[in-house]
Amino acid sequence: MRILRSTCIGLFVFFTSVGPSAFGQPAPRDAFIAAMDKNVPGWLEEFIVPGAALAIIDDGQVILQKGYGVADVEKGIPVTERTGFNIASISKTVSAWGVMRLVEQGTLDLDAPAEQYLKRWHLPKSEFDVNGVSIRRLLSHTAGLSLHGYPGWSPTDTLPTIEESLSGKTNGAGAVELVMEPGTRWQYSGGGYTLLQLIIEEVTGMSFADYMQKNVLDPLGMTNSSFTIDGRILEASSLEHNSYGKEIPFELFTEQAAAGLHTTIEDLTRFALASLQVNGSNPVLKSNTIDRMRQPAPNSNGFYGLGYSLRGLPGVGTELFGHGGSNAGWQCTVQLNADTRSGCIVVTNGATGRAVYDQVFAEWAEWKWKVDASRMRRRPIVPLLVRTYQAEGAEAAVTAYLEVKKEQPDAYYFSEEDINLFAYELMWDKKLDDALTIFQLNIDEHPYSFNPYDSYAEALLAKGDTAGSIANYRRSIELGPRNDNGRRMLEKLGVIVPPYVEPVSMLEPPVGWETEIITFPINFAPTIDLQGYEEIAFAPGWRDSTSQNLWSLVYVWSVAPNGDLSTEELARYLELYYDGLGDVARRADQGAEKTRCTLTNTSDGMTGELRLFDGFVHQKMMVLNVTIRQEQCAALNTHLIRFHISPKAPKDPVRTLLESVELKVPCK
Repeated sequence: MRILRSTCIGLFVFFTSVGPSAFGQPAPRDAFIAAMDKNVPGWLEEFIVPGAALAIIDDGQVILQKGYGVADVEKGIPVTERTGFNIASISKTVSAWGVMRLVEQGTLDLDAPAEQYLKRWHLPKSEFDVNGVSIRRLLSHTAGLSLHGYPGWSPTDTLPTIEESLSGKTNGAGAVELVMEPGTRWQYSGGGYTLLQLIIEEVTGMSFADYMQKNVLDPLGMTNSSFTIDGRILEASSLEHNSYGKEIPFELFTEQAAAGLHTTIEDLTRFALASLQVNGSNPVLKSNTIDRMRQPAPNSNGFYGLGYSLRGLPGVGTELFGHGGSNAGWQCTVQLNADTRSGCIVVTNGATGRAVYDQVFAEWAEWKWKVDASRMRRRPIVPLLVRTYQAEGAEAAVTAYLEVKKEQPDAYYFSEEDINLFAYELMWDKKLDDALTIFQLNIDEHPYSFNPYDSYAEALLAKGDTAGSIANYRRSIELGPRNDNGRRMLEKLGVIVPPYVEPVSMLEPPVGWETEIITFPINFAPTIDLQGYEEIAFAPGWRDSTSQNLWSLVYVWSVAPNGDLSTEELARYLELYYDGLGDVARRADQGAEKTRCTLTNTSDGMTGELRLFDGFVHQKMMVLNVTIRQEQCAALNTHLIRFHISPKAPKDPVRTLLESVELKVPCK
């Protein structure tokens, strides 16, 4: 089962800041508050979410803090400021405060190996250097660890110990392992925060929950919050609900630091105000520590600091920090801006609650900064699927989905994860044939994504179709080589497949560059029919419009050694690549046009131009210059294609910078 619930929401569907601040004058606060009171109940009904609570901070003041809808559908209990909610991965941000308090006290060293503090459990042996797994890298998801998120346990389950969880007793999520060289790239790991949870216990001699209560929650006045789910917390808590709006079992977590904090909008607002340093110093962390936590960590691609995720707003120089959270029946977000001491905090008690907080966030961004947040206003497709299914069945739901996608493609977002969750809910409800129909829809819609095949295989196995299950698990591994769940399931079915081997890093960029490795097929450009992987080296400031290095990067494709590709083949591949990267199919209303690439042969390779839509910085069409070199690499038994990309002319000094990126492995 591939339901990764304890996830970081809002890291990849992000806006990138551009240029100097250009704040518009916001409408009066009263008008904005009135709009929230009018719209939120309608959004709850539209998206089949029973209840929500939200808070808006403006210039350091809480101008709105309120509950909407109900915490218990059957009893009609309303949501209030003191109704409890699980906040999923926002727990990581609060937990990071606990870690940084120990750093301030000198108990932990940010750059010390995690192993230095461990006695009860140790990372399993790996080909990579375990001493590179530092506290800083665990906080920023750059430690090279596996295990994205956790499904949790039901109230009737016996929770594993932290050591058992780290070793793989995670209700299907797998074990925490070192799967890549620490510090080389960003990979979200809830497992890394479970390791931090253990480290806190090791160095303090206290349980994690008790330490956090005494040293973070209580000092901040978060007295209705807890990592321990006891009778007091449950009595004040909302229930959680699936996509139908029906109650589902309350999730419990051994992995409290990653996903287990229960809080109220009142308390979460207190934490947001402390993050914004509204009242100056606070009793937990120093101001410069909080500032450091919200700065991009090395090799995080600018997405993540120390416990905070980072994003921007389109068209203005506004940077937001915060986090999102997603568990089975809980969806939530905290988004803050330090310059204006403002924030938007939303917690919900339904599986499609993200749609609610997207609408609130869009309204807030448009009110505060006069930005175009129309992309955030797209609706999720799941409520349409649910209502059509309830009225007419699974086949009708598929038909409705396809019709809406054809006729209103920009009105909805057609999320692979949402479709998958809806299919699982049908499977959990013992409607296996209907679940298979929806899983098949997800495969048809996302034929190059590994997860729909993994989930379909699970449903086929439950149906008794072992051969079909094996075939789909195999396909999931072909598309997602890191899919350890697929390997485990195949082994249980008597099929042994080779272990995943992390691609070899090929590039040696200068200090200060960031790198990323992506396996083919590339998720945003799956129709590039090459086998292998890509490594990218980003020049510092590559997506900063004021930087000399804007859009300057180097990447290399390591593919099957079939000889040089022609200018026509590479031009086609680059057009597919940048059409996918710029999401041009959905951005026509923003001026997006299809990429056009022209290449000519030179004495040592190729040179040419890319006319493409820049969806990262300018949100408009631009021209990049490209040079390409190809070579057979006997040392790696592969064919290497190196691309140097920049908007600067070929003779600009930035080309010298790009040429400084060298290959680690000599190929001559």
